[in-house]
Amino acid sequence: MESLFLIKVNDLKILTEIINFLERSSNLIKEVRDEKDLQKIISMNIGAITGKIMCVENMPCMEIDIFKDGEGVEVKLNRRFYEGFCQAYAIRAIFKEIKTAVLHVKNGVSQEEINAISLLAKELDIPTVVFDMLNGKVVYYYNPKEQKFLENF
Repeated sequence: MESLFLIKVNDLKILTEIINFLERSSNLIKEVRDEKDLQKIISMNIGAITGKIMCVENMPCMEIDIFKDGEGVEVKLNRRFYEGFCQAYAIRAIFKEIKTAVLHVKNGVSQEEINAISLLAKELDIPTVVFDMLNGKVVYYYNPKEQKFLENF
């Protein structure tokens, strides 16, 4: 099956790798029930680190869900639309050299959720992807560097 995700996330290689993995492995992803397990499965398949702890002088340490080559992704499984954005924003603010994104993996997603996620992604200027496990594809994508977004509704 050819990927429906046609827009390459130029500025975040890790996000492109994650999307490709999710689309290839949608049947496996449907079986995952725990967010930490999802993070581990994704990390193992793209050669990333799960739960990377980052520290900087005079600041509290922070955990990044998935980390690879200076890029971090906050991964949320069936969570509320606003979750993950604060962490991604804080990581970007404190660790300026780390590029961050938010990935929501959901077992069905409403247009209202997409609208809210889209608003947050654009307001905070954070690359964001929503993957719907029910149909095995990306249903929302936002890349601020390209000023592009994709909605499959």
